[in-house]
Amino acid sequence: MDRDVRSIIDSWSGVEEIITRIIRRDEKLSAVNEDNVILSGHQFDALAVIAFLNVHNVTKIAKLLGCSKSAASIMLSKMMNNELVEKKYGHNTDDNRSIYIDITDKGKKMLEKFMKTRLDVISNGYDMMSDELKKELQEGMACLCRVYGYKDGFLVEMTKEILDKTDYSKQKREYISSFASFVANRLSGEKTLSEGQGRVSKSLTIQQVAMLKSIYFNNTNTVSKLVKFFGTSVSTVSVNVSRLAKAGYVVKEYGKTDDNRETIISLTEKAKKELQEIAKKCFDMFLEEYNSMSDEQQKILEEGLEHFDKLVNMIKTEGNLL
Repeated sequence: MDRDVRSIIDSWSGVEEIITRIIRRDEKLSAVNEDNVILSGHQFDALAVIAFLNVHNVTKIAKLLGCSKSAASIMLSKMMNNELVEKKYGHNTDDNRSIYIDITDKGKKMLEKFMKTRLDVISNGYDMMSDELKKELQEGMACLCRVYGYKDGFLVEMTKEILDKTDYSKQKREYISSFASFVANRLSGEKTLSEGQGRVSKSLTIQQVAMLKSIYFNNTNTVSKLVKFFGTSVSTVSVNVSRLAKAGYVVKEYGKTDDNRETIISLTEKAKKELQEIAKKCFDMFLEEYNSMSDEQQKILEEGLEHFDKLVNMIKTEGNLL
């Protein structure tokens, strides 16, 4: 091993930063079909969880979206009225009373339109990159795709179908395909970390953990900053912040900025301790995975992360390049 495992894990934070910047860049994700049904960002996330991660239980959908079960139920009910999802009883379960939420053909079409918009955003961002930035990003992504055996799933298949209908260059198609494969694996990883004995936190959702980390590392210490960073709605962030405050993970302070209406959010010692425990758990999980790799896979992984290290350094020294 050429690098210390901890430094390799630190590099993963760089990968997350790059991916988040690319996905969230100037997104205007709304799709309207012939019935004038508008698909919101949260509804897209719900459809993605159902279609990409094969999650059909309302409680699990709510956990992955970082919202309450009641909020998820209300949103899914609206989507049922628009025939984007449908409710089934006892489907694929041992309990005939269980509710199973599935995506409809109409929902799949809306999801495809939404994804096309997202691919356009990623494509436009790619066009704005310098040649050096493109080179580092493509080579880094190629290495990660070689290490992790991405399984073909609904996200990857749909991305391929959409790309077949575009006139993108071969180079851009390869970049977007690799990007989609990586995001699919990332989504699958988030599902694993949020469920069962392997979940990183017994009391926090993946989204809440991400918010705490963002406040701590990125100083996104107001609702407006969190909304901008995560590309989500004010209500979703506000609800999560209120829950975090009620559980003793954050403190809200008023009148600490030039705008007295703005609230500063700071972490409590309880939150910092929880983040340390989560970091240790993730470290142990990554170490187990890393040690199971062959020497060649470890070398390719390290090479890929080095490309992302360069990208992060370029962004820090040369400004907002993505």
